[in-house]
Amino acid sequence: MDKRIHIIHIIDNISGIGGAERMLFELVTRFPKDRFDCEVIGLGGTKEDYYFRELVQNNIPVRIIPKKSKCGIRMFFELVQYFRKSRPDIVHTHLFASDVWGGYAAYRAQVPIIISTEHNINKNEGWVKHRLKCVIHHKIQAIVAISHAVEHYIVQYCSSVRSKILVIPNGIDVHRFSRPHTYQKKSVPVIAVVGRLEEQKGHIDLLHALSFVHQPLLLRIIGEGSLHRQIQQQAQQLSKTHEIRLEGTRTGTDLEKIYADADVVIVPSRWEGFGLVALEAMAAGCPVLVSDVDGLRECVEQGKTGLRVNMQQPQRVAEVLQQFLKDSSLRQQLGEAARIAVAKKYSIEYVVKKYIHLYESFL
Repeated sequence: MDKRIHIIHIIDNISGIGGAERMLFELVTRFPKDRFDCEVIGLGGTKEDYYFRELVQNNIPVRIIPKKSKCGIRMFFELVQYFRKSRPDIVHTHLFASDVWGGYAAYRAQVPIIISTEHNINKNEGWVKHRLKCVIHHKIQAIVAISHAVEHYIVQYCSSVRSKILVIPNGIDVHRFSRPHTYQKKSVPVIAVVGRLEEQKGHIDLLHALSFVHQPLLLRIIGEGSLHRQIQQQAQQLSKTHEIRLEGTRTGTDLEKIYADADVVIVPSRWEGFGLVALEAMAAGCPVLVSDVDGLRECVEQGKTGLRVNMQQPQRVAEVLQQFLKDSSLRQQLGEAARIAVAKKYSIEYVVKKYIHLYESFL
């Protein structure tokens, strides 16, 4: 293909550091620059935000067109005007506001190809949001689901777009997490939980389970969110037995160090579209214990690349965790198997090829 493909990616907030933001960064910085011209629009954030600065450093044009009101009328017309001026071949939207306002603005501007990636199972979204997304889904050319669980979720609220959906999993920079991991038992085991402090991520359930764990441990909670105070209060109630640190958001190489130092990474989500944190830890060879839900079932093979458990059964969680911490040989076995599995199935290079094939199939 001789023509360079011009793609504009839109995401709700450039200041976010969740799976969608990380995945977008990994993609746009890896597309071949002789075949693709990529740029990113954030509907919120500032030039000081981590991913804004990282995109600029990687020579990816990035701009912020903020949603200043709930209706977002001004932002909508700014997007329409910008699309008409820049004339992209493809607009690719990520997350709700970008799907709805960005997708419809691209449709109004007569952008030839519009694609949306669904990054999660949003059980906390009501019927109004589902209806809005369904309307937009009928106007676009393709919907990428990051797992079969997410595909099923889309079909549940908008079955008529089933034929437009394809599954492309998120990918991991395997080399980034390939530092040596130690599986030897520590005097005080280190547990890490990485994720937004929100209901979906299940921190409250995990802390409840830890009240049944009598062996002292260090729990490192990485992330920020609306439940910070509630989690902090519950953590204080466990302070006689365990040391629990709320360490805030981490970026860059901090995550690699966290995974490398942890005896176990726990993903206690109540629902999960995929499980990027689990895969990052697995790529680092770190043993994982995850909720037996949705997309996590696709990422972690029970007893082979990690352990799954029902996080709504706190005593069972405590039992499984204590057995896991005592058995360093099992942790090493599962950690090494997980590292190999991620490299084979979830490398970022594989995912980039999938997206390139998708884009080129329309042009």
